[in-house]
Amino acid sequence: DLVARLEAKGPPTPRPPAFELTPPSSHAKPHQESLFSGGSQFRVATASPKPAAMGARPSVGPGTYVTTDVAACGIDPNPARFAEPGYMPALSKMVSHVVATEAPIYFDQIVTRIARAHGFQRNGGNIVETVRRAIDRRFPRSVEDGRELVWPLDATPEAIVPLRNGDLRDHADIPVVELAGLALPHVAGSRLGDEEILERMRAHFGLARLREPTRLRFLAAIKVARGINQ
Repeated sequence: DLVARLEAKGPPTPRPPAFELTPPSSHAKPHQESLFSGGSQFRVATASPKPAAMGARPSVGPGTYVTTDVAACGIDPNPARFAEPGYMPALSKMVSHVVATEAPIYFDQIVTRIARAHGFQRNGGNIVETVRRAIDRRFPRSVEDGRELVWPLDATPEAIVPLRNGDLRDHADIPVVELAGLALPHVAGSRLGDEEILERMRAHFGLARLREPTRLRFLAAIKVARGINQ
């Protein structure tokens, strides 16, 4: 009798699911990305990235050094027109872009950026003079070890600049005022002597030893840092 009653009831009626998927609407929550790799329960909402402009470099935070992409200023370098007077406005825009990206920067490094962007492998005298004429006169200047240093607009020459990390640079092309930014934490609030600070600066750049020109530049940076710290 029990079997007969169970067979009479027929198959059980399926229960509705506890939830159902609905198509996305304009009121859907922002897309979320995992804060950690591997799908952690901790998640953070992220905005959809905007497409980068053609030729533009990704944005970087303050205190980061990047080598200028000259063409990113919106002008394609044209070596055939380099010496033409009518090309000077284009050159001026390129030079200003280099200064805005890398300053404080030595003038000879500006020449190198512009020359290489045009496919010139040497900084000849004519190239140097042409780039010099293209520099906006409003940019402040100073001199270090006989090299002209070009500063951003409204900057104060001779001010200490925190050492910028990022793209690799030869330490010889880092301004002394920026090397002073590296030395300053070792000078402030410590009794370290010059030789101890020199050793820490050498280690920072991974140098096997300090050649005399490098030693003199580092000492100049330490002197600048001590002058600010007094």
